[in-house]
Amino acid sequence: MANYTFDTRPLAQGGEKDIHRGRCVETGMDVVVKFLRRPYSEAEKRRFALEIERMLKAKPSAGAALTTIFDHNLDHDPPFFIEEFVPDGTLAMKMAGVFAKRQVFSEGAALGYCRQALALLQGLGDRHGQAQSWDSVGLAHHCLGNHQEAVHAYRTALDLFRELDDRVNAAATLDRLGDTYQVTGRTAHAAVAWRRSLAIFEELGRADADLVRAKLHGERTASRGMPLPAPER
Repeated sequence: MANYTFDTRPLAQGGEKDIHRGRCVETGMDVVVKFLRRPYSEAEKRRFALEIERMLKAKPSAGAALTTIFDHNLDHDPPFFIEEFVPDGTLAMKMAGVFAKRQVFSEGAALGYCRQALALLQGLGDRHGQAQSWDSVGLAHHCLGNHQEAVHAYRTALDLFRELDDRVNAAATLDRLGDTYQVTGRTAHAAVAWRRSLAIFEELGRADADLVRAKLHGERTASRGMPLPAPER
């Protein structure tokens, strides 16, 4: 922990942890420092340590790792993790870059890493991390053509982001959910998801609104005159 500094005011707070923006003193790299709020039993610590060790050692041939754990100490008071800072959105945005460069290899490698992350985060009670991981699972399924699974993962992420009142990431997930609906021909559902995403981005003054607006403009003719489905949850 001596090699890192962090802001005293948290970026976000949840039932199990406080998340702070930090920086590595040696490299100047931005990081996220997560302080866990409850003490953990020795058995829990051993299990989490093994999960972390697997994640630290995981080096799939095509670079599947979605985020990097730089440091952790479950015996510290309070216990903490120091992770890579992923700006402006969820891990899915980073994952999208991996897919775009054709570095993703197989469904098993991408989804296997996400499942490891989910298992660890569920054990820690990190609901925000779970939401980000579900969003990444959705993107992986979308890019691999598993569209029904993608919809399920995105909607799970969306429910969690809404519970946490994380409107930016909820809007980003709605945008990606619309993409999945669009490629499966469910254009009316896509339009509903994109409209909800656009409304949030516009209210928050986010530049992402322009991209979503362009998608809606492209679907306007196809959607005109069609009955709209029930709004997405």
